[in-house]
Amino acid sequence: MKRNYWNYLHILSLLLIAYLGYRQYAGTDKTVRVVDIIRLFNGYRLKMDMEAADSVMLTRKVRELDSVRALIDLQKTSLPENEYRHYLRELDMEYERVHMASNDRINEAVWQQLNRLIKQYGKEHGIRVLVGANGMGSVMYYDEGYDITDKVIEYVNKDYNKK
Repeated sequence: MKRNYWNYLHILSLLLIAYLGYRQYAGTDKTVRVVDIIRLFNGYRLKMDMEAADSVMLTRKVRELDSVRALIDLQKTSLPENEYRHYLRELDMEYERVHMASNDRINEAVWQQLNRLIKQYGKEHGIRVLVGANGMGSVMYYDEGYDITDKVIEYVNKDYNKK
């Protein structure tokens, strides 16, 4: 009787180990996935197109500001030093404001679309949790088998190309 008990216990142990091994490797939970959000953002066609469109406007604005800077430089000798520096600071702030406004507009439009499409992708593919990795410590490590960044980039660009 004792021998049957030990045999039964060994069989149960082997079955438990086999089951745990199956859950760990063969039955990997596909409901949690990771997306490299920087690669996704930079790979989204809408972002690239908006940057290309804005570069024309930014180039024109920079030329205008450069012309103003040239006029201020011509007046350098007739202006007090502090006033000259003030005008240059104002120009630098305007350069910064123009670039920041463009970046903010692009970022807002792109993330608005990406958030909608990521949610849609997750629902369509039965993903329960989609984690954004950005290389800044929010996700310290993940097995590359969980990375679906390329699939999501393809998905969002396919949606963008429809429009």
